[in-house]
Amino acid sequence: MTRSRTSDPRPLPFIIIGRIMAVLPYAGMAVMYIVTWIDPYHFGDKMVGYLLLIMLMEFINVHAAGFLGSVFVSNNSRLKKVLFILGLGLFYSIFVGGFSLVFRVWWPLIAFWVLIASRLLSVFFGRPLASVDKGRIAVSWIGGMLCYMAAVFLTLFIPVPALGITDAVISHQRLPGSGIWISEPYRVVAAGFLYFTGVVIFSLFDDTIARKFKLTSGIKS
Repeated sequence: MTRSRTSDPRPLPFIIIGRIMAVLPYAGMAVMYIVTWIDPYHFGDKMVGYLLLIMLMEFINVHAAGFLGSVFVSNNSRLKKVLFILGLGLFYSIFVGGFSLVFRVWWPLIAFWVLIASRLLSVFFGRPLASVDKGRIAVSWIGGMLCYMAAVFLTLFIPVPALGITDAVISHQRLPGSGIWISEPYRVVAAGFLYFTGVVIFSLFDDTIARKFKLTSGIKS
């Protein structure tokens, strides 16, 4: 996480502090998953179901991030960017809305459109992106996708301890549907812990990774 010779004029300590502040939400999610895995009622008696839904939402977010990021960094006019982003938002709302209907909660749909709104605000008020910024966006998407796939596949195909998520806890959740995440939700909780931990690591070192794989131009270590 060393400062490269980019357009960022801030002193190195401010860059490091900013980077740490940016990953705190992800770190908080990782802590929430590991604590719930050990003590499933620590944050509420339905937390296992909520965390399962968050991981389903993250699948949509990771998938959408690539398309939204490509629109955001493109050279299209602001109007075209807005229309593309709105179109993508409406398309993905079909899936997010489906999750909301199945779990009988509406906060996933609201949260998703908050994300879309933040992208729209960035189009209108954001500064032009430098090469290093585009590289970090690419690393963020690739990193998120790799972390999600690795976390999910690892916890699907290797033995995962239930820890505190016993049969009684699973029965109490009354999870809708079927599948291994429904019958053995401790797997998705473990996957969530691994995923958000991986995102923290990628986010802390995204500029280093971007330079390593030459995803930016005009940057020297």
